[in-house]
Amino acid sequence: MSVGAAAGSLLFAQWGWMAVTAFATAAAVAALAVRWQRAAGPMRA
Repeated sequence: MSVGAAAGSLLFAQWGWMAVTAFATAAAVAALAVRWQRAAGPMRA
């Protein structure tokens, strides 16, 4: 979480709120993708 906070503050200082919201959205989508993959279980061929 501290890495995310540091990255968010760096993005805010450099590019403003739009970068922070884009970063948070990308992180949330990635977390959702991981959760969906884990819920699907192992792939069977």
